Amino acid sequence: MLQALGDRHVAKGFLQATERMKEYNPAEHDATSNVAPLVQFFELVHVGDTIQSMVQVYFDKELAPHIDKTDFLNAVVREKKRFENTLDDSVALGLNAGTDVLMNQVEHIILTLTKARVYYPPEDAPLELGPTKGCIEAITCLESHSIPQVAASSIPQVLFYNPLSYASSVKSPILVMICGADIECSPVRAKLAAERAPQGESHTLVGASHEGLYAGKKFFGEASEKELEFLKRVVPV
Repeated sequence: MLQALGDRHVAKGFLQATERMKEYNPAEHDATSNVAPLVQFFELVHVGDTIQSMVQVYFDKELAPHIDKTDFLNAVVREKKRFENTLDDSVALGLNAGTDVLMNQVEHIILTLTKARVYYPPEDAPLELGPTKGCIEAITCLESHSIPQVAASSIPQVLFYNPLSYASSVKSPILVMICGADIECSPVRAKLAAERAPQGESHTLVGASHEGLYAGKKFFGEASEKELEFLKRVVPV
């Protein structure tokens, strides 16, 4: 099952998505702040993440009771690991291509929106101090497709961190705020983590991006109300 799922479906699907990203030509599209193939690839990553979560649940519920999960030579454990590696490699390959596509888009924006003499205006032209239209559009494009900066030393921890593995051991009440349009943390896996926690709850902010619930953002009010309501119920006064 995992061989068919990994080699015939997941790997081929990601490869096709990666090839389509490489074929993207910014000059053929009017929109400057949105690279459609890259956004679609992020959505595909969510699909792959969901598939992996389903495989993990099936493994834990149906297969784990009958095998030794610590036996790395076991055929089931090996195939599961191979599937996970296939998915990780496919995502990494696509992200590399996505970075190139994004940089091509930024270069196209700057070249097309920056006038020839914007940095060397005629002597009789009024002096305009401020960002150019090309720079503004380029920054907008990068912000809409980028993720927050993190310390390099934290990357290994992030790569191997899996909340689903620890959720069931959290005994205290927890509330998982799920951003429905998050392209950095899978909403599906967040929902599963809340369900695995003995006293876990979740609330989905429909349409919210990864930072949508931060102070000053669109969904901050809704998130704050839900969090306060949760604290009033579970924290003794």
